[in-house]
Amino acid sequence: MARALTTTVALALLTGCGASVRAENDGGSSVRDSSIVRGDSSLIDRVDPTLDSGVITQPDATIGLDVVFPPPPDVVFPPPPDVMFPPFEAGVRGDARGEWRMTTFRFNLNGTPAQITDTNRTLSGDPVNRYRVNGTLDVTSNQLAFAWGVLRNDHAFVSDPSVEIDEGYSLTAFMWGGTLDDAAQRFVSGAVSLDYTFDSANVLRLSSARDGWTALFVREMRTAAALAPGQTLDGVALQISPPTSDAFVRPRVALLWDLPRGSAVAEAASSNVTFGAGNTAATYRMVLPSIPDNAFGLVGGNRVAFAHLVIYDDVDRSGAFNSSMAGGMGPDIVRGVSPIGVAVLLGVRPDASFATSPFRLLKDGWQFVNVERNSDPRPAVLVPYAMSNPVRPDIPVSETAVRRRILDLVP
Repeated sequence: MARALTTTVALALLTGCGASVRAENDGGSSVRDSSIVRGDSSLIDRVDPTLDSGVITQPDATIGLDVVFPPPPDVVFPPPPDVMFPPFEAGVRGDARGEWRMTTFRFNLNGTPAQITDTNRTLSGDPVNRYRVNGTLDVTSNQLAFAWGVLRNDHAFVSDPSVEIDEGYSLTAFMWGGTLDDAAQRFVSGAVSLDYTFDSANVLRLSSARDGWTALFVREMRTAAALAPGQTLDGVALQISPPTSDAFVRPRVALLWDLPRGSAVAEAASSNVTFGAGNTAATYRMVLPSIPDNAFGLVGGNRVAFAHLVIYDDVDRSGAFNSSMAGGMGPDIVRGVSPIGVAVLLGVRPDASFATSPFRLLKDGWQFVNVERNSDPRPAVLVPYAMSNPVRPDIPVSETAVRRRILDLVP
């Protein structure tokens, strides 16, 4: 049931992003996709919060993977007692411009109402795992940026290993250029439109009757975390297909800071990791932010820095990243580049050049961002998540070498 549930949630989140989405009442159509109700099993990842910092080489028991089998298809779970879909007040209007934080995601699981909020909770049908959402919405007269997703046990997860690694991840983002139509309560970008309504002046609602989901946002200015030494965060490197994945010589995780004036990177916060039961997951800890002095560049008078989260195979066992795939000469192989990165902004003096840069949405401090590669400006734009309820730096691991480029964003 855990896999069926998380697949349902991820599909509901990901569908509708690239198509017309209209605000409707909550009685949307139920989700009944063959991939949702299929009877496959799932490996449930848990992280031991007592792990020491540094190199993580824990035994399989530390990760605590359990196999959970879904119930027969005819089992229907009642909604949790606090799930209520109240009607919103017709005719409420507001100004969509500004910054919003996602608080609630409602969807239908085989026709049964379900709800995930920004606070960890279990769901009926899956009492083992805890779920919450993290999402932001940034709207101007000519731009809309959106980062959102579901976290299971505080971590992102691979919801569909059969598609491109970004698209099959439980966290996603996009940014559109277009026009905000206040009268129609719609943002239009070419042939795509995103319709919205208001529960109140400071509560915005997006819904899709076709896909059966509703998302609520409260008006809230984003904040970044202050730079502080010694802050540790843990993450999970998760194989998208363990049975068919190439074996590692020595897997390592690292932050690769984008150095200005070229394609070079600086490795930081790196450590060896060990995959546990079933070769599925490896937990790790890193110190954030560990920012090399030479990683800062200037954009519109602002100091900025950006790091990819990666897992690589340390083929030469040198303990350092050296790969021809990233401008080096060594044999190391990149096996995963997370859609989640770390971005830093110091000093906020936005001007025209900053407002059109990949860093335009950042706040003063450091923040987790979605490295959105399919939006302008190319090659990517950094869309922040809410740091009041943050994501964790998780990395999906490819079956073979990752051919995608390590992005050069800092000028």
